[in-house]
Amino acid sequence: MHVEEKQLVDFLTGAGMVSRSQMDEIYRSALARSTPLSHVIVESGVLDEDELRRASAGALGIPFVRLSQDDIDTAALEALPEAFSRKHQAIAFAIDDDTLEVALLDVADIPKLEHFSNQLRRRILPRLTDRESVKRGLFMYQKKLKDQFGDEISRGAQAINEPLGETEQDLHDAAERLSVVQVVDVLVSHALHQHATDIHFEPRDSGLLVQYRISGGLYDAMILPSYAAESIRLRLKMLAGLNLDEKMPQEGRFKVVVNNTAYVARVVSMPTVAGEKIIIHIAQEGGGRKGFTLETLGFHGEGLECMHDVLAQKSGIVLVCGGEDSGKTTLLYTLIDMLGGRGRSIATLEDEIECRVPHATQMRIDEVKGVTPVSGLRAILRHDHDAVMVDIADGDTALLAVQAANRGKLVLASIDAPSASEGIVAMLGLGVPPLLLAATLRAAIGTQLVHRLCKHSEGYLPSRPELAQLETVADFTHAFSALKQENAIDQDAAWKEMSFYRPYACADCNNGYRGFLGVQEVMPISMVIKELILQNAPAENLQNQAREEGMLILAEDAIFKAVQGKMPGGELGNFI
Repeated sequence: MHVEEKQLVDFLTGAGMVSRSQMDEIYRSALARSTPLSHVIVESGVLDEDELRRASAGALGIPFVRLSQDDIDTAALEALPEAFSRKHQAIAFAIDDDTLEVALLDVADIPKLEHFSNQLRRRILPRLTDRESVKRGLFMYQKKLKDQFGDEISRGAQAINEPLGETEQDLHDAAERLSVVQVVDVLVSHALHQHATDIHFEPRDSGLLVQYRISGGLYDAMILPSYAAESIRLRLKMLAGLNLDEKMPQEGRFKVVVNNTAYVARVVSMPTVAGEKIIIHIAQEGGGRKGFTLETLGFHGEGLECMHDVLAQKSGIVLVCGGEDSGKTTLLYTLIDMLGGRGRSIATLEDEIECRVPHATQMRIDEVKGVTPVSGLRAILRHDHDAVMVDIADGDTALLAVQAANRGKLVLASIDAPSASEGIVAMLGLGVPPLLLAATLRAAIGTQLVHRLCKHSEGYLPSRPELAQLETVADFTHAFSALKQENAIDQDAAWKEMSFYRPYACADCNNGYRGFLGVQEVMPISMVIKELILQNAPAENLQNQAREEGMLILAEDAIFKAVQGKMPGGELGNFI
């Protein structure tokens, strides 16, 4: 629904809200500047934003409402996801068996409510409102959460009615007296219900800010009283086995069970000027990244076949390449999980052990205790392991890893490099002899994370500038051929008819996303590529040869998944 300019002009002048001479002047200014009429009306000071919204409501025959908190029914508020309400400034305030009344700031957002009409099996009745009403509605989301958990948290926090003491034992005794153990369970349970992967406890002057990380974004959950900060900090540190009076960065973990499912909570503490900040990283216990398969991570087609082929190898090195937060660790854990079911003895060497893997021997790098990447890897190789997982950050570790692969081990290695071809060049740059690398390397995989779209995403046709930018780094015909080859689109489909997709918050998701998806390029090491490695060829030559042999580069795999509606078209710009 959209209010036409003529429709708005007729209403404003007819109602005497704006004189004809004022409107003529505003119209000429809007025309000269190619600016929407509504913007010029507000800029001129003739009407403010809320007065213009009221006029738009009158022109369209839509009621205009002002909402107090008493006007907002909690059951109605919960009918729309909080993320959708925040993004579109829309507040559901009244509900019955047949209808849901929703107050918005912009009539252009009315069509976005149609999806909820089908889901909720109710007719959506749009209303226009002012910013203050929307602000009250959004505040009620946080108020509801705090009403639900705040009293319990406050009771737990106030359990300490005597000085904490100064010694480690005093603090330990005080932490054991706290009833906030239930608070931690409640927060973790609620965070998991919201599909959160992390909980942040940030000390602020106004209190303790609790935030959830959901699909990559950080969202405020609640602000707790300042006196809750110390009790929660103590309880979390005690549960994680940390030194209670130590203010230096520490790390530990504890287990929590929610709905009969066990989770590992990895606790990281760090000092800040406002106090000690604590972050909890939540992961399901057991099986590395439990439930992940190569398919769910995003592998498909020839790349998926290659991954299964290299895992069947008894020796060699599989090189996983990517930057920070690119999905390297998740992919390695998934590969380890797959190998564990094949009767292999597996060892890992990790900076931080993010997940406990039941069928693997895991060693943590701790240079204070003398466990360096090189010494740790040497210790592992002296034992009878069939497969080894290691992160390569220096020449000694790189050389030791390929030597292990040359001696009959299957080495799953990660390296900080933006693509598969650049990962190979990085290995050579660390001093690995080209002959040894060419002999042992089985495949190089580039990986990058993107948001995974909810199934209710919105389709749109990409603009010409958007496509022109992508054409500088990707071959559309290559991606399009792969889509047809894998029957992901109709065989007679035309490229110009292809849609990309954008997030759409609905009742099934929090913000239009359902976690993350990997974009990958899988480079099998053919005889030609071995020759290029022996020649110390640049990354561009390696990549071009792999493309000739059928590899989709990262940008092309992103296009593949954008056309399928698995990732947002707007994130394709990250590959340019």
